[in-house]
Amino acid sequence: MEQYTLKKNFARRDLFTWLEHGSRPELAHLHRVKSRYYNCMRTLHAHADTVELVLVSQGSSVFSINGVPYGVDPGDLLIYNSNVVHEENFEHDKNLECYSCSIRGLHLKGLRENALIPDSMPPIFHTTTCDGVNRFHSISSLFELMFFHLGNPMSRSEDACAFLLFTLIATVLDITQSATTPDQLQKAKDTRLCMEIKAYIDEHFCEDLTLQAIAQEVNISMYHMSHIFKRQYGYSPLQYITYRRIGEAQTLLEKTDESATQIGIKVGFGNPSYFNTIFTKKVGMSPLKYRKIYAFTKDDDDPAASP
Repeated sequence: MEQYTLKKNFARRDLFTWLEHGSRPELAHLHRVKSRYYNCMRTLHAHADTVELVLVSQGSSVFSINGVPYGVDPGDLLIYNSNVVHEENFEHDKNLECYSCSIRGLHLKGLRENALIPDSMPPIFHTTTCDGVNRFHSISSLFELMFFHLGNPMSRSEDACAFLLFTLIATVLDITQSATTPDQLQKAKDTRLCMEIKAYIDEHFCEDLTLQAIAQEVNISMYHMSHIFKRQYGYSPLQYITYRRIGEAQTLLEKTDESATQIGIKVGFGNPSYFNTIFTKKVGMSPLKYRKIYAFTKDDDDPAASP
C-alpha cells in the first residue's frame, strides 16, 4: 500500500505564491499535432501575447528557436516565451506527434509577462529531470484531460481546465527550475550584437528592409553583419527576413480572410508572383492550398483532415 498524509489546511493554503499579484493565466489554444496530417514547415513566427508549451510524444525533428537549431525527441518539452521567434518542422517523414498549448495572462514572479523561463535560458528540457523522475506521463495526461473536458463540455469543464492548467504550469516550473545551472545559462547567451540585429529584423521585416539599413542600425559593415549573423543563427539576414515574412503570411492565411495578394504585400513581398513562388518553395504548397487545408480547425483523428 502506498499512502501519503497531508498537513492540516494543506488544501486551503495559497497555492500560487509563484504568481505576481493579479496574474490570471488562462488557456488560449490547445493542439494535438501529427505530422502525417500537418505535413509542412511552420516557418519563423512568434506570439506577441502568449507563452507556448510543446511536448513531443513521438518522432524526431529539428526546431529553430531564436535562430538556434535544436534536435527534438520524444519526452522533450519546449517553451516559447512571448515574442520568441521559432520554426517547427512537421514534414511527414519526421513521424512527429506533439501536444501544445498557449497560455495568456501569465506573470510569474521574477520574470516578464508571458514568460515561463528567463530569456537567457535554453528553451528545451527533457521530462526526465536530474532527480531521475520521468514526468512525461504526468504532463501528457494533463493535456489529455484538457482535451477530454473541452471535447465533452459540461457545466464545470472550463473550471476543470483552469485547474489542470495551473497544475501543468506548476509541473513545468518544477522541471525548469531543476534544470537551471550556471552552465546552461552560459550556453544560452547569444552575442549582444546578433541579438540587436535579429531584434531589428523582427520589428521591421514587413518593411522594405535592406542589408544596408540593418547594418547602419547596428553600426557595422554589411559583410561583418552577414558573417556573424549566419554563424550565430544558421541563416543569412536575407534568408531570415524571408522566413519571417512567410511565417507571418501563414498566420494571416490561417486567421484572416485577406487575399493572398494582400497578405503578400502586407508581409513585405511587393510582387504577388514572387510571393506565391517563394511561399510554395519554402512551405511545400501554394498560399491558397495552405489556407484551404489549415484555415479551419480539423480533427486530427479524421483521415479527411490529411492534406
